[in-house]
Amino acid sequence: MPERVTVHINGRDFNIRSEYDEKYVSDIAYYVNKLIKDLLANNPRLDSLMATTLATVNVTDELFKAQKKLSEYENTPINKSAEYMDLNEAYQEALKKIEKLQEELNNKADELVKTKLNTEDLYQQLSRIKEGTSQDSDSKTIKNNNKKNNNNNNVK
Repeated sequence: MPERVTVHINGRDFNIRSEYDEKYVSDIAYYVNKLIKDLLANNPRLDSLMATTLATVNVTDELFKAQKKLSEYENTPINKSAEYMDLNEAYQEALKKIEKLQEELNNKADELVKTKLNTEDLYQQLSRIKEGTSQDSDSKTIKNNNKKNNNNNNVK
């Protein structure tokens, strides 16, 4: 149930009905009264209505600034959270790509090793064939020379 609180602002008493406790309402009235008194003290040309109007403008300015700041704070965690989620998703996708590329690299490395071993085997086979051909060629040359020598010996 709303409480009725009497406050004193700029020389006048006001009865305020509020859901809030008396201390809270009195603190607000004290703050408004102080603003008006400070404006009147700093500018003697202001009358009571002008000082009250300026105090209202100043309080409204404070309210708007506080609301803007609150809005920024309220949006910041959400934005950071959304940004984090986006970055985390991109990171996870990058990890998957890295894993896939690593697997492909390992497969290519295995293929390269197999190709190298196969090449070495083929090179060894080629070397043996060349050695065999060379020995066969040497044997044929020796046989041909022996035949010639035998033919020459028979002719004499």
